[in-house]
Amino acid sequence: MSIARQALLSDIKAESIAIGNVLGSTCTSMKQCPLPIILGTIGLATMHCAFAALVDETDMTLPSLVAYSSVVYLTICCLLQRRGLNDRKGGIVAYVIVSLLLWLGVCCGLLLFIVPALYLLSRWSLAPVLVLARGSSATKALSESWRATQRCAWKLLFLYVGCVTIWMLVVFANASIALLTETYGIIRSAESSPAFIISLATAVAFGVAASAYLKVAVYEWLIERSRQLEAVFA
Repeated sequence: MSIARQALLSDIKAESIAIGNVLGSTCTSMKQCPLPIILGTIGLATMHCAFAALVDETDMTLPSLVAYSSVVYLTICCLLQRRGLNDRKGGIVAYVIVSLLLWLGVCCGLLLFIVPALYLLSRWSLAPVLVLARGSSATKALSESWRATQRCAWKLLFLYVGCVTIWMLVVFANASIALLTETYGIIRSAESSPAFIISLATAVAFGVAASAYLKVAVYEWLIERSRQLEAVFA
């Protein structure tokens, strides 16, 4: 492929990542394959409520991270299978490694303030999906993700930040309602209210499960559609 064709192909790839298209694809996947997000939300919310009732909050961090990561992993695998995006199924070991490397890089970026960390997260965000969809090694997946997001990193950053902001508003809305009810004496302790704990746990769990749908949608628009374009320009 000539340099001119490569440049044109890169431009088309970047333009194909329209935020509306990705969000639309995410919602369509939720409608067509609702079971993973339903089971993931119920499972995580139930776990969180059980921990809140039986375990000290300081002991919840590691089990929660393992549970959240497991739900995202299983949801991505299910979506890739249902949408026919599996070329070569990757293993859980490579997925864990690439996830650790991804967050290690993000933590290093935090040393340079928030924006560099978010930028790195956007550039490497496709790596876990690449491992599961193509069977790539952890380092190769990070490299492929970095290359694929070269011309649309800031657009992806805006997409991720926007989705996380909306999710956090929903979570904080639950906390605000609890604070108001406690202030006006409707319940004795907002944090111990079963309704508050369940609603907060459900909002958090839904956001975690939904993130897998968003990742697969970005992968489909950026990687799979790029393959189709490459076949045309070959």
